[in-house]
Amino acid sequence: MWFRKYGLAIFTLYMVTSTIFLLVFCFMYFKIATAKFEREVSMELKTAMMEIEMSFRSGGDITNANLDKTDKDIKENIFSLNEKKFIKQEFTPLNLEKIRKKKAISGHIYKDKSDIYYIDKIKPHGRDRMLGNTSSYEVVLKSDGYKKHVDELLLKMATLSMVSFFIFFVISYFIVQLSFRPLLDKINSLNSFITDTTHEINTPLSVILMSIELFDVNPKKYLCNIKTASKTLSMLYDDLVKLNFDSSINKIQKLNLKNLISERAFYFESMASEKGLKFELNLDEVFKETDEVKFSKIIDNLISNATKYSDKNSVIVINLDSNSLIIQNSGEEILKENLDKIYDKFSRFNKSKGGFGIGLSLVKRYCEDLGYKITCTSESKITKFSIKFN
Repeated sequence: MWFRKYGLAIFTLYMVTSTIFLLVFCFMYFKIATAKFEREVSMELKTAMMEIEMSFRSGGDITNANLDKTDKDIKENIFSLNEKKFIKQEFTPLNLEKIRKKKAISGHIYKDKSDIYYIDKIKPHGRDRMLGNTSSYEVVLKSDGYKKHVDELLLKMATLSMVSFFIFFVISYFIVQLSFRPLLDKINSLNSFITDTTHEINTPLSVILMSIELFDVNPKKYLCNIKTASKTLSMLYDDLVKLNFDSSINKIQKLNLKNLISERAFYFESMASEKGLKFELNLDEVFKETDEVKFSKIIDNLISNATKYSDKNSVIVINLDSNSLIIQNSGEEILKENLDKIYDKFSRFNKSKGGFGIGLSLVKRYCEDLGYKITCTSESKITKFSIKFN
């Protein structure tokens, strides 16, 4: 479907241009090859004519001149001008006047359609008359070699052209496939992103509207639901804005990372409690020169991911020391082949969990902006994100 919609025009253009190039090449090659054949056949005809004339001058029988045939490709018509008849005829007589009106290839050599002829008269000289040789002849030599060469050439070119056309067809198809694949992947990602955006925004909005309608039934419960849904919407909005419009300029200040991480963990407690999750914080007193907004987004997205993918009633462990930050959760593993792709924008490997696939892309970008190195391991149902500060 996508090939007909996007690739067919480019595929057709490539094939048309390739075919034109192939035809031009074949035409030029054919012209060069046939010109070479003409020269070779002309030389053979000249040699054959010289042998006939030498036989005549030596008083021999010109009908039995020992042509060096290559001679099997040369046929002779010898017409006696004295006797007004053919003394040797190996092919149908020609309309010589018509042929002579054509432009000669060279000297006495003419080309008519696919045949090449040598047309000349042999007349006695003074010495010949002294020897009693007074006969005159009109000799026409025809070469079948040129037509054979051309037929073989056309067959070879037709075969090579079909093979080349097939190769062009295969190459052009795969070129279109390869060139369109990244674009189509992006289009599919954006289509998926739009669909997911509608779903992800609609879910917390529905929770808020439902909680407002039922607020009087259990104010404490539904107020908590409204807060959780509002935080979800706020995080979605922040991620979208920062992904597309945020500047990479760092606003460095000295931060107490222990206090900052504690605050962000408390922010997610209401979301985590809905799945029965608890946080285990093992935090050293660490001060770092860093960007507060970017570091907070790193923490938020990693905790949000841990909350989303943790098994119910499990523990999310956050460890902090002067060299690293580690956030660990128990739950569904990330396949090894996907570990290098989790930071790609819009990449998602479990659509049932929701999300846009942009959180870890932001985390990766901000870690690079701040000079940190982030790694992920996932085995034995434990997924661990580690950030090295130095």
